[in-house]
Amino acid sequence: MRTSRIRTLTRRVTVGLLGGAAVALTLPASASAAVESVRAMTWNICGEAGGPPGDSSYCPYRNEPKKKAQAIAEVVRVRKINAVLLQEVCSGPPRPGGAKGHSQLDEIQAALGKGWSAAWAESKRPDGRSDCRGKLSGTLSTAILVRGKINHRPKPVPLPVPLHKDADRNQVMCVGVAGWKTHVCTTHMSNNDQLLAAGVYEKEVATVKKVISAYPRVVLGGDFNMGLYNHRIPARLQPLYQMMPECDRKSYAPGDATDEATHFSFDPRTGGYTESKIDYLFGTAGFTGCDSWTQKADQADYRYTKQPTGISDHAPLYGYTKAS
Repeated sequence: MRTSRIRTLTRRVTVGLLGGAAVALTLPASASAAVESVRAMTWNICGEAGGPPGDSSYCPYRNEPKKKAQAIAEVVRVRKINAVLLQEVCSGPPRPGGAKGHSQLDEIQAALGKGWSAAWAESKRPDGRSDCRGKLSGTLSTAILVRGKINHRPKPVPLPVPLHKDADRNQVMCVGVAGWKTHVCTTHMSNNDQLLAAGVYEKEVATVKKVISAYPRVVLGGDFNMGLYNHRIPARLQPLYQMMPECDRKSYAPGDATDEATHFSFDPRTGGYTESKIDYLFGTAGFTGCDSWTQKADQADYRYTKQPTGISDHAPLYGYTKAS
């Protein structure tokens, strides 16, 4: 897997180390621009999901919120991110009868430091529960964190997913940020054979499209649970691709791969991983760079080890929108 990098055509900054070598980033010069560059990351951090090590749905560090917070903060620091979109994260105060203490979102805000604000929207499992399990406190959710002050919090809109034994029910959430002309939105869609056969997934896409259409400028990211294979856009996601660019559809520099994998599912029979792109980042303004930091996804061979190599079964996908 290649070293993850972003390149654009304006200001160059050398930051951090990746794979033992300095990484040169080029960020949009937007300090005096009329419209800001949103430097967004979307990441399903599998906050408290999954089975035991070696299971195809295993979630590394599921009961260690500080480790996940530190990993998010590292990507933010190295990639100069100013908007973080998370799925499967535990947010908010402890629930009655649940674990006590700080939620994952609290830990993430602490790791990011001052100047960040957050919003979150409840997610429900197939049994209707939304409490965080294990040692984690709070409510299962999607969340948005921005470097700035959230000054517009429209009510999240539930996705039209019926009660089903294998389907979570999530929402579309958007926020506005003081001084920004761009709204930031996230969601986590549900998908299985029964939902596809019933046309539910198309209704989810239509709901997302309707919500984000209310904003002239928007960045949308999330786990869409719809794989992109061999660089072929799934027909069910075409309504979003027709609205605005998806960040990793194009190459931004020689050797920059497109449509990189964002999800890695372990196969206990072979010790290998099935890779797919199911996380997406769209923006009405278009992008100056985009990448999947694949090394942040767990790719350990659990036939021989119990030590994860990554922080989630997903990799963070991040991109910089054009400033003007």
